[in-house]
Amino acid sequence: MNVWTVASFGQASCFLVVLSSIVTCCAFPLAAEEQADAYGDARTTMVDADLSGNGIGNERLLKAMRTIPRHRFCLPEDQKHAYADQSLPIGHKRKLASPYVTAGLIELLDPRPNDRILELGTGSGYQAAILSQLATDVYSVESIEELGKASASLLKELKCKNVHTRIGDTLEGWPEAAPFDRILFTSCSGTVPAALIDQLRERGKVVVDAVCGNEELFHLFEKQHGRLVALKVWSPFSIANADNLKQHRDEKQSPNKSEIENGDFELSEDGKATGWYFQRQAALAEDREAPNNHVLTFENKEPGRHAQAIQEVAIDGRAVVSLRLSVRAKGLEIHNSSSADKPSMVIRFYDAHQRPITVEPSAILGPWRGTFGWETYTCVSSVPKTTRKALVVISMGGATGRLTVDDAQLSASAP
Repeated sequence: MNVWTVASFGQASCFLVVLSSIVTCCAFPLAAEEQADAYGDARTTMVDADLSGNGIGNERLLKAMRTIPRHRFCLPEDQKHAYADQSLPIGHKRKLASPYVTAGLIELLDPRPNDRILELGTGSGYQAAILSQLATDVYSVESIEELGKASASLLKELKCKNVHTRIGDTLEGWPEAAPFDRILFTSCSGTVPAALIDQLRERGKVVVDAVCGNEELFHLFEKQHGRLVALKVWSPFSIANADNLKQHRDEKQSPNKSEIENGDFELSEDGKATGWYFQRQAALAEDREAPNNHVLTFENKEPGRHAQAIQEVAIDGRAVVSLRLSVRAKGLEIHNSSSADKPSMVIRFYDAHQRPITVEPSAILGPWRGTFGWETYTCVSSVPKTTRKALVVISMGGATGRLTVDDAQLSASAP
């Protein structure tokens, strides 16, 4: 365990607070009319397929996510997408995290029924609503006044009576309500202000949601003798986080001979391609023109929605200097909805602590656009010496259209 280095923010300025809504009481389930809404079946499918089906095992958390109406926290035009496993805009250049990311963050925090939780960044209020079902009190601070007022009003309407909200500087926390048993904090720099550590109980826990470019990592810390001690780093897109999904890597691969499992997509289980995880809008199909009998097809009709499959590969950068990645692919009317959409196949490298290592341009096949027939794509990528594993990701990247792939191969070269 490594002692977390606390960033010094100097002498704190006067805390500016505009009280938005403070509602006191204990947690109660949402009103019956909210539970019986028209999205109930979609919410159940979301939990069963995207959460418990992908390694989220906290039953109290899963029950809360079956109850909370996520569509109420979306913009009206996005409510029809509320129960897909995708992030959604909420205005002010902010997003509502995907259900899987929300569930993974809260499961890592592990709130207990008697906990008092400090959430820094209320956003839409969805995460606070989930936490209200899992803890005694939730104190949530939002820095954007318009967003904070809207979320406070919705939380009150949904009878989340143990959620207390205010508008203010998230770096200052909520000192008069301290101490807290758990704190959730978003930090681009990955540092935690001393003021927040002071508001945490001894042996209390902090989860830092650190976003670095397109990578997102959750850092779990515990306060020990007045300092934060690192316990765990968790990536939402690493199958090593789910105990029931990682055995194939340990059993079938050595770090010196890294290969893609089921790259021809001939093996299937429950209608899914064996060895590939986090399959979203992906389906096995037959194609007479393909090298093998079966192919994997990704199809997306809703701009920004995930269509992807991921496989983890064991790689030791001390023993492997380069990787050759190849795949056969064809596309049908693939169109980007934004400049960030990049339908592609990519290798993402991670170190021994599951921290992402910058992906080099040579580790990408694509981006693919438009309509094109079967073609073989190949690239060779150097492997950083600190690499201990990699993710092979095939993704539509939020674009619409259809991408079909076959014969995915990965081979390693020693020094």
